[in-house]
Amino acid sequence: PYFRQFMQGFATHMAEFAPAVRHIQLGVGPEGEWRYPFLGHYAEEGLSAYFPCYSQQALGLLASAMLQKYVTLAAWQQAWQQPTLDLSQSEVLKGVVIGITERLTDPEVGVAERDFCRWYHESLVSYGSQLLLLTDEVFGRDWQQSTLGLRLPSRLPALLHGDVALAEVVAGFIAEPHSVLTRHESFAQTLEQLVPDALRSRCRLLVTGAGVRHGESEPRLIGDWLAAAKQLGVQVLAENRQRLSLDDHPQWDHLIGSVLNHAAYGGWVI
Repeated sequence: PYFRQFMQGFATHMAEFAPAVRHIQLGVGPEGEWRYPFLGHYAEEGLSAYFPCYSQQALGLLASAMLQKYVTLAAWQQAWQQPTLDLSQSEVLKGVVIGITERLTDPEVGVAERDFCRWYHESLVSYGSQLLLLTDEVFGRDWQQSTLGLRLPSRLPALLHGDVALAEVVAGFIAEPHSVLTRHESFAQTLEQLVPDALRSRCRLLVTGAGVRHGESEPRLIGDWLAAAKQLGVQVLAENRQRLSLDDHPQWDHLIGSVLNHAAYGGWVI
């Protein structure tokens, strides 16, 4: 409701300028990514701190999702191997979830771990999709000439144990650890769920740090997003937020070669 109120107020206040606006960039959190809550604090000890899933509302949503899947509490308890715990109680479920996230570093994960990671991924992607649909609804009719921009994260959380695959789960890029899907399939699936069919021609995905060589992004991750966007038919814009690179001639030449001459990008944002 807060985002809706803000967007509607903005659209009303800026209505006279609507014909001149060509692009509307969405921002959620300090970095403006589609993920919410923003996972920007990576300095905590242990893995469980990386998952923003311990609020009463989030735990309630997790319980509702699992009861919908398993139908009865008893079936849920059996699947998660917790026959004596009332998982429908938030405080009980919170302790179980902490245990789940701590076991994600194990070589193999069980039903509970996979259920949790799938729910977590679906929640993040669903939020981003709903945000895009809301923006399209609010900025309709008078704003139809404007494209909608959504920033894709181009960095991973630096987990203490250095597990890249698990970092991608924490970041919400893939649905579960040790997935049977390839990286290409996982990223394509995430992007397909994130961007609604009706908005794929209007949406522009921003990838921050494209062509920058000094730690603003991870090239492999950018490559994954580009491949997924190409498969989906969504245009990608490269974004550079390092102003000093414009005064660095070798860096500028690198940006030209890696972005402007790259067919995967539909434009560049500085």
